[in-house]
Amino acid sequence: MPNEDDYIRPWRLGLVASEPYDFSLPTGEKITIGKHSILFDAWSGAPIHETYGGKTVVNIDEQPLFAELAILHLLQDDGFDGVWVDTYRNRFRRSMAQVRCTLPQWVQERFDAILTLNGRRGGCWDVLAWKNNQIVFVESKRKRKDRIQFSQRRWLAAALKAGIDADCFSICEWDLRVD
Repeated sequence: MPNEDDYIRPWRLGLVASEPYDFSLPTGEKITIGKHSILFDAWSGAPIHETYGGKTVVNIDEQPLFAELAILHLLQDDGFDGVWVDTYRNRFRRSMAQVRCTLPQWVQERFDAILTLNGRRGGCWDVLAWKNNQIVFVESKRKRKDRIQFSQRRWLAAALKAGIDADCFSICEWDLRVD
């Protein structure tokens, strides 16, 4: 069980996972990917009006962010570029603003290869980030409230078929810090 110090910005450790996560693909094949645990502070500033039906808003560097964007922010602090894959609004985002952004061509090509094999955008992991010539997918899960969906298992299987290594996938299990 991680202690409080383990929750502080594990991304700065170069995406070294705090613990392994055994994952079952739709085929029944088992693989292990990394899982990070992190505590966020709850946002206590001005209310956020568009919360996607009540998504939790966290505080990162005095900014209100959804957990997916907070994870992206931490990756950016570690030199990554990236996006939140907002499947609800069908766009890539870097901020709370409803602004679409585009991927670099080489990242878009890898994304499209997975999309083609998967047959749908649904199931794509929450955060897509890249640094140098490597991409990573991170799935945000609130501790004791969220779980991996079958569609996310299918996306991972399609990515593996597209040549993306399992080491490029990680789960970020988060919760709110309780004082």
